[in-house]
Amino acid sequence: MMPADVDHLGREYSSSEPKEGRLARALNVDIPVLRELGNEILGDFDEQASGVGWWAPHPGTSRRILIGDHLFTCVRSVETNLIEARLHLMEAMDFWQRESDFNARAVSIDRDGRVKVAFPERKRPLDEAVPVIATLHTVGFVRAIAGALDCFGAVIVGVLALRTGLLRADLDSARRALGTVKGGDPGEEAQLQVRLVFGETHSGCRSSGLVSLGFGSEKHVHSPRAGGFRCSKPVRCLRESWTPAGSRFSAPT
Repeated sequence: MMPADVDHLGREYSSSEPKEGRLARALNVDIPVLRELGNEILGDFDEQASGVGWWAPHPGTSRRILIGDHLFTCVRSVETNLIEARLHLMEAMDFWQRESDFNARAVSIDRDGRVKVAFPERKRPLDEAVPVIATLHTVGFVRAIAGALDCFGAVIVGVLALRTGLLRADLDSARRALGTVKGGDPGEEAQLQVRLVFGETHSGCRSSGLVSLGFGSEKHVHSPRAGGFRCSKPVRCLRESWTPAGSRFSAPT
């Protein structure tokens, strides 16, 4: 990590700091409403009803257990993935800075004004490992962000009971399912209200609504009025190009 990051994370927690979510808060990726939602779902679990109690007897015992567990895991996994993304980003920035310093004198100008490029020789294994580690953390960052988006999409599908498969749900499938909602009953009217928050669901890779993430030098808040948060599809494409077949999970634990 960069010295500033080490200094920030090296400070002791305040004695009044609640343990739940404190690492996410320290990393500026905290989403309290998702933690509250997870607690609400956990509180709905009923041992006698085998899953979310107020769902019983629907949709059957085994399906109720599977759906409830998957939904809860997805809610919790959003924060887990964001924490991993932040840590990957910190490490990537550090190692890319080391690589930049290593090549800082590669370009020079001779007496005749001609530009000369001569990269320094990598004499140690560590010299060769630095760019590899930087790439490793860059890929890890993208994978973690994609995982957070996938899990968030599954949360939308599960909480709103959208007409699409939950176990393979992601943000794209949630947006597509929202796009088919017509209204007409109280459940679909609630779904329509959520669609308004996300903006136009047919606009390519646009994912609107308030999305507040502190992955830049400052916290950025994206809203429908500002044009949305264009990241879902490009991030998913990058994640899939870097992930071996058979090792993709919607809700990593």
